[in-house]
Amino acid sequence: MPAKSFDVLSRHRSAWTASTALDLLPENNGALVEVLRGCVVITPGPGLDERTAQRELGYLLKQAARRAGAVALSRRERRLER
Repeated sequence: MPAKSFDVLSRHRSAWTASTALDLLPENNGALVEVLRGCVVITPGPGLDERTAQRELGYLLKQAARRAGAVALSRRERRLER
């Protein structure tokens, strides 16, 4: 039996199933391989760049949420003053 390779992704012409992916694709410790509605989705494994981007996105979202909350709170206070 030939070694498993991701090259099969370009040659496989029918819908993918989980068992087909397990049979044809190599095991790996990096990429996440999923089958969704007959398609193979490969997500790169987490690296330093990805973790940095996730941390920065979380920080920016938290800042935006705080600003939005402060704006909503100040609008409410102005309504109560009237």
